[in-house]
Amino acid sequence: MADLVTPAQPINAGEANDVDEYPEFKDDDVLITSWGDYTWKLHSTLLIRASPFFKDLLSSKMAIKLKPKDKQDGNTIKWKIRLVPHKLNPKDLRFRSFEIWDPSKKNGGWSVVDMSNTENFSAFNEDHPPTFCRTYTNLFSIFCCGTIPDYTNDKSGYYYISDGIAILLAAEHIGALPSIRLVLEAYLLRLGQTLWHHVAHKSEHWSFVAARMRSPMIFREAMCHIVGKFGIKGGVDKKFFEVNALRQSILELAQKKHDELTELKKKVELDLILMYPPRMFHPQNGMLIPNRAVYGSDIYLWQARSIFSNYIASAFFHNFHHRARDGGTKFYRLIGEGGEAYLERGGEILEDFFKKFAMSGKGKVCLLDALFIIKDEMRVLVKDLLVDNTQAKSAGNDLPYLTCVEIKDEELPWMEPVEEPAEE
Repeated sequence: MADLVTPAQPINAGEANDVDEYPEFKDDDVLITSWGDYTWKLHSTLLIRASPFFKDLLSSKMAIKLKPKDKQDGNTIKWKIRLVPHKLNPKDLRFRSFEIWDPSKKNGGWSVVDMSNTENFSAFNEDHPPTFCRTYTNLFSIFCCGTIPDYTNDKSGYYYISDGIAILLAAEHIGALPSIRLVLEAYLLRLGQTLWHHVAHKSEHWSFVAARMRSPMIFREAMCHIVGKFGIKGGVDKKFFEVNALRQSILELAQKKHDELTELKKKVELDLILMYPPRMFHPQNGMLIPNRAVYGSDIYLWQARSIFSNYIASAFFHNFHHRARDGGTKFYRLIGEGGEAYLERGGEILEDFFKKFAMSGKGKVCLLDALFIIKDEMRVLVKDLLVDNTQAKSAGNDLPYLTCVEIKDEELPWMEPVEEPAEE
């Protein structure tokens, strides 16, 4: 996950907006300590509600029995916890493991050396503390206040995203992600267009992040890009999805939606060859059969339809369809634009046609008008392919792939399949 964004530099205290301090309850009963005299006072009720890990950790067995004098002196701390090097990766300064004071043991079970929390943090100081200090400050802030600090000067979004991913991982470690995911999602959405551009750039990673935090909006945005470039050589890093079951389920969904999109493209391409505008229809009405004069009045439409058919056939022959390198994107957009986007007045194709089939100036105008009608009628065929379902403004036509994919609620990878009732 580290390569989602460029690693952020240490943040000065003045770069973040002022946010509400943790609410000070008179009966805060949990004290968490860390390197550099960092401390957090929290209420056990909030921690237990947010995390099953804390529900197990803050047992009555580990509670310090308070004397009447303690309460009189305002000492309400029943549990003491300290942050220690992460057990799975001690050198990772982003995250910590939690160690609780055991009142039944000497010095709470904490050795004298460990109690000092001495580690080699020579590169850090009070202005630039280790990353985990900020991560857990943010996480505990969500527990207590439902907020995360904002960065007024972070136009790139790097600080936002670095903090957000760190919070996600720290919350997962203690099983707290379900209780903070909505706050975390809202925090990331503050970035607006900056977030959507990050998602477009790293769509594989963001699909995984969104699935872990169960964010339909961010997940759908990432999938628009993944499915759009799924069939493009080198467009999607499919090896990224081979690591675990959740990633594999995302890849399977992407493959499914890509196949559906390909089938839609094939249908559109067939319709472009076979479709005739309704105004050219002349069905039999009872005993009345259209005569030659009726069809003669449509001669320019038939000529225009012939020119259009030849253009489509030539495009397909030159591989401008769903098997093109861009998945047919440029071709579909030309058809969708209509007008003078292709088969334009004065263009080589029409000039060659008029050399072979000479006609008066008025005849040319009539034919060109009929061709405009045909092209306008054909635009509707590619309409569904050209829908832009991304959140990024003006992203659709700037991207070399289609962004029309729709992910239904029941297709989200974290949704449990609904079992059909058994037939009696």
